[in-house]
Amino acid sequence: MATVTPAMAENAKIDATKTDPDTDLNWKEGEITVWTKADAFTSDETGMSDYGSEMYSAACGACHSAPAPDHFLANHWMGIIKDMKGNTALSKEEVRFLQNYLQTHAKDMP
Repeated sequence: MATVTPAMAENAKIDATKTDPDTDLNWKEGEITVWTKADAFTSDETGMSDYGSEMYSAACGACHSAPAPDHFLANHWMGIIKDMKGNTALSKEEVRFLQNYLQTHAKDMP
């Protein structure tokens, strides 16, 4: 997971733009070249998913019954996280990770 700065977005090569029919949001498919240390990455998808599931249960299930990640569409999770993040002790980085986890496991994702 990574955050794209405005400067990086300006230098992105955009390949295609698609509009989500449910939300009218425009999504851009593109490429960005970055340089980073190899040890900043992991290939342990199961471990990352398990960590996201644990974070979701702890942060969201502490106050209420948390619905399954595939209960909502990916775009719906953005608004839910925005509304609920202030009720958690998660850092900004943890909120971004949680949002990515939930969107990746959303109803409309393969």
